[in-house]
Amino acid sequence: LQMIAGLRGESVTREPVTGNLVDEVWADKPAPIRSAVQALPAGLTGESVERKLARVRAAMQGQNADVLVLSKLDDVAWLTNLRGGDIPHNPVFDAYLVVTADTAVCFTDNPVPDDVRRALASAVTFEPCAAFRNELAALAKPVGDAERRVWLDRQGTSHGVRMLTQGARPVYQTPNPVGRMKACKNEAEIAASREGHVRAGCAKVRAFYELTQRLAAGQQLSEADFADLVVAPAI
Repeated sequence: LQMIAGLRGESVTREPVTGNLVDEVWADKPAPIRSAVQALPAGLTGESVERKLARVRAAMQGQNADVLVLSKLDDVAWLTNLRGGDIPHNPVFDAYLVVTADTAVCFTDNPVPDDVRRALASAVTFEPCAAFRNELAALAKPVGDAERRVWLDRQGTSHGVRMLTQGARPVYQTPNPVGRMKACKNEAEIAASREGHVRAGCAKVRAFYELTQRLAAGQQLSEADFADLVVAPAI
């Protein structure tokens, strides 16, 4: 805490770092997982991407926002009705999503199958992550004398992304609209959630039963052994 307090002095200046300092010293860093994205069927989402985008754009109009930047992976996955497998037990994929009044661009290096691109062609286009920096910076530039208004999530936007929107007026007053929309489940999402809880409950009961049987037989199991029982196929 004393060090942090010392960094607030008038004689201290802070300069942003454009590169990743960790990458400079992590020579054997493993390559990131790039799982192919998958589209969820309408029976699970209960709402099309086009309809979700229409609601998001209505919220943008209410905030006089020209651009909405989404960097939370679960927000991107929900709005696009897409899922991935980059993180174990977490169906998201590495991406940014930038929405304007008439475009929605998903920036990702994950493979996007052709059938997914075709299905979303009228709603979402896909670009590599390398294009995100320049395209967001371009969208943040004033149009004539009109300042652009960029809606950023105060708690979900990195300083690096904020730097790309310099020259625009940030909209911070309210959280981005996707969080609230995502929290209000439709009938299909409620049904899928219930089914997920039932499946999870069955897995726990099965694992506890197997644990009881093995302990009664004199076996010794660690916490890791029990974790394997929970995720194991039905016995």
